[in-house]
Amino acid sequence: MFKKGFTLTEILVALAIIGVISALTMPGLINNYQEKIFVTQLERVYNEVSKAVSQLMTDESVDDLTESSLVDDPEGFLNKYFDVSYVCGDRDDNSSAPNCFAASYRSLDKSESGSANNFGTCVYLNTNASLCIDAMNPRTYNDDGTYDHEYSQVLVDVNGPEPPNIEGRDLFSFDIYDNGAIREAYDLEGAMSTDADFSVYSDKCLGRSETFNGYGAGCFTKIMEDNWKMDY
Repeated sequence: MFKKGFTLTEILVALAIIGVISALTMPGLINNYQEKIFVTQLERVYNEVSKAVSQLMTDESVDDLTESSLVDDPEGFLNKYFDVSYVCGDRDDNSSAPNCFAASYRSLDKSESGSANNFGTCVYLNTNASLCIDAMNPRTYNDDGTYDHEYSQVLVDVNGPEPPNIEGRDLFSFDIYDNGAIREAYDLEGAMSTDADFSVYSDKCLGRSETFNGYGAGCFTKIMEDNWKMDY
């Protein structure tokens, strides 16, 4: 007795169905995988910066970073506390050193946004992330003797100049504050507050805020508050 097998037509139809399903699901799977890689790298850089700031304050016996070497020697800070591969070149001065950031970046809606202009000192880490840290602003006092919090800006591309080069996807920004706290950029008072409304950062990240600062502003805090998930 002969056993009935599959006909060539049935096999081809089955393969066609598998191909369609793969075509529909693979981009989503790849995108989810990339997002996890980006978030893991962002968290790694955040932890490295946190550890470096804490160690700097311990080594220099300060509780105020405006009294530390971060004010006038950010390059020394980077070279001492990070696994630096090389110091980045500056696209504006025809430096022979390699660039660590892409020539241009797009916003989350894929529209053209502009370049990530290097500021402060930028390095390429051996973990394949590009990191810029600006000098800490020195302490200034108001007429009544009070003072405003100072900060040092941080810019990070979690995979260097490699694609996708999208703000809030692989390019992020945050600040190092004078007390050692690391929080959202461009929102000094709100980020220093313990009762900050984090929906503000979500709106800014997703482009729902009238205030646009670029560099993926708001996305760092959104990811961190979402337990290190990129759910957008």
